[in-house]
Amino acid sequence: MPTASQYALPPTENASEFENMVKDYFRLKGYTAWRYGRSGQAQHGIDILANIGGEPGCIAIQCKNYYPGIGELDEIVKKTLNGIETLNILCSKIVIAIGKQRDTRIQNHVREKRDLRVQLELLFWEDIRDAIASSGELMARYYPGERREPEGKELLIDSFNRLIQECEIIEIMRDDPLAGMRRKYVDDMDIFCWEIEKELHKNILLQKDEIYQKIQEFSNWIGYYNQYLAIRMVPAGTSSLSVISVGLYEEMSEQIKDIKISIDECYRAINSECSIF
Repeated sequence: MPTASQYALPPTENASEFENMVKDYFRLKGYTAWRYGRSGQAQHGIDILANIGGEPGCIAIQCKNYYPGIGELDEIVKKTLNGIETLNILCSKIVIAIGKQRDTRIQNHVREKRDLRVQLELLFWEDIRDAIASSGELMARYYPGERREPEGKELLIDSFNRLIQECEIIEIMRDDPLAGMRRKYVDDMDIFCWEIEKELHKNILLQKDEIYQKIQEFSNWIGYYNQYLAIRMVPAGTSSLSVISVGLYEEMSEQIKDIKISIDECYRAINSECSIF
C-alpha cells in the first residue's frame, strides 16, 4: 500500500477549498482552527486563525493557492501584521500557506525576514497533501475518486486521534490540576477509555502490533491518571475540582509530571513522534 507521500494528489484550483484544506491540516495537527470572515469582507490579511491549548497566542494564516511574487509576499506579511494589530490579536506566528510545491525562491526570501515581531513560516502543498493522504476522512472529503482503502491499523489510529479531539485529551494533559480542574474532564477521560476499549475490541486481531499495544497503554495511563486525581480532589463549586489539601501539592506535582511523561511517550509512538506538549 502506498505511503501518504506517494499519493500524487493534484492541488485544488479552488481558493475556498484550499483554505478548508489548510484549516483541516491544522486540525489534524491538534489545533483548533477556523476560517476568519468570508470573501468580500475585510479580513485584514487573515484567512484562518488557529490555536492549541497551552500555547500562548494564535497562529494567523494567509492562504495562496498559487506562487505569489516577492513583492506580494512582502505585502502579505505587512497586511497580516497590520491585521493582527488592528484586531488586537495575541499572535505567536504567521503562516503563509501556498498550494504549490516547495520553492527555494520563496523560502530564501522568507528566511531573510528576521526583524519581525512574530515568527514567520511557510506551508507548502507537499505538507498539506501528506496530511490529507494520511487521513481516510480527508481523502474521502477532498479526493473521493482516489482509491484508497486504509489498513486496520490506520483506521485504529484515526479512531484514536478522533477520540483524542472529541474528549479533549490534549487540553486535559496540558491543564494543571493543582490550579483547579474542570469536572467535565473526569467524564471526558472515562468516555475516552470506554470508547478506546471498544475500538481495541473491534481490532483484536492487531493485538500483537506495537501501535495497538501503545494505544492500550495510553488508555490505561489515562484511566490511572483519572483515578489518581479522583481520590485527591474534591468538588469546588458546580463545575470544578480542587486538591483536597495544600500539603499534597508537592507530592502530586512530581507524580503528575511522571504520569504525563509516560502518556506523552505513548502518544509519540502512536503519532510519529508528535508530542502532546
